[in-house]
Amino acid sequence: MFAFLIRFMPYGMRFCHAGILAIHRELEECGRTCGAGVLTVLRRIVLPLALPSVIAAWLYVFLYTIRDLSIAILLAGPGSR
Repeated sequence: MFAFLIRFMPYGMRFCHAGILAIHRELEECGRTCGAGVLTVLRRIVLPLALPSVIAAWLYVFLYTIRDLSIAILLAGPGSR
């Protein structure tokens, strides 16, 4: 499981990076100016805007992991090490 996580983490980061860069800094500054705390800005502004890219990244990584995991399961028999 750990090997699959390490193998596909760059793909997930590529998806999420593009989604996070699309969120302008002014939106966070506006929330802070209106009196919201850092966690509130993250929860109410950044997370809803970044959620589609995070979901797309998880879906992409999940599908490719399942494809490779099925091959690993088929190759691992009861007598193999």
